[in-house]
Amino acid sequence: MAREKLAARNIAKHKELMQERKAAFDKKFRNVWNVGPTGVSYFEFSLPDRQSANNLIMKMFKKTLAADVEVLTNTA
Repeated sequence: MAREKLAARNIAKHKELMQERKAAFDKKFRNVWNVGPTGVSYFEFSLPDRQSANNLIMKMFKKTLAADVEVLTNTA
């Protein structure tokens, strides 16, 4: 009987912890992890140098504004 009560408490605690983790994940990634429409957008821009482009791309990823990036270099 004690073992069953302990197991039930552990299961409840585990569910609670998983809900907290899910809430934290949803808060952090709410605009890129969604079950609704993706709202996919495409845009392009030019920057004066590779370092400026890398800095902007990193900021976009950190703020979850971008999920995929393709860098094209104009050598002409």
